[in-house]
Amino acid sequence: MKCLTKFSRKCFIFGAKAAFLKKTDIGIILNRISYSETSVVVKCFTQEHGLKAFLVQGGKKKYSSALQVMMPVEFTFYQKKDELAKMYDPAQVLNLNEVLFHPLKSSYLFFQSEILVQCLKEGQIDGNLFRFAMEELVWLNLHDNHANYLLSWLLELCNILGFFPNVIDPSAWEFDLQNGEIGSGLVRTSQCVSSPEIRVLSQLLLSEKEARLKLQIPKESRRFLLNLLLDYFKIHVSGFKTPKSLEVYQVIWYE
Repeated sequence: MKCLTKFSRKCFIFGAKAAFLKKTDIGIILNRISYSETSVVVKCFTQEHGLKAFLVQGGKKKYSSALQVMMPVEFTFYQKKDELAKMYDPAQVLNLNEVLFHPLKSSYLFFQSEILVQCLKEGQIDGNLFRFAMEELVWLNLHDNHANYLLSWLLELCNILGFFPNVIDPSAWEFDLQNGEIGSGLVRTSQCVSSPEIRVLSQLLLSEKEARLKLQIPKESRRFLLNLLLDYFKIHVSGFKTPKSLEVYQVIWYE
């Protein structure tokens, strides 16, 4: 008890200084904006501190390659009270050259970053989601069977966030977006979509990742399902908006 009292007193006396001690974390860069001639502010999904913004001095030059969208980096930082945290020495922890220099795969990164930043709350720590995001980056860097990749990625994200659709009848054409159900004879509402592509969605939902990626899905059906899933996110994620990168992605993918 005596030692604990001394330690508590020490923390109280030097608490202001302790708050400025540098910490180390790993995070995924979700976006960055210009701050000054040489500095940027990045929004980062970190392993230990959740979604957090950082000021990076030298971010436009010295650390530019490390601060690319969806790049996982290890870094140190400190934060004074009521000030933006400052990131130091960000360094890549994964080699993602195959993704970064591939026209289709690199377009996925911008799409994913816009989705994640809308699904996360400032300071919210989510180990399962962070692990999923990291593992998917590794997978995408190593594999080329990615025609259905974003559909599969969105469905996995639904599962982690807790609103994975329930398939009542795999042959049904109706998808109730509000209740997250696919079945026949559902109560028709403004949030109920009826289309033959819903059967394809059921196949995706009932398959594991490897099988999903092997499904032969026409381009127009993929486009329909991608937009449908984004509408589904709008209902279940507060304030969710269609990613701006969707238009660019569809030009590359479908034209």
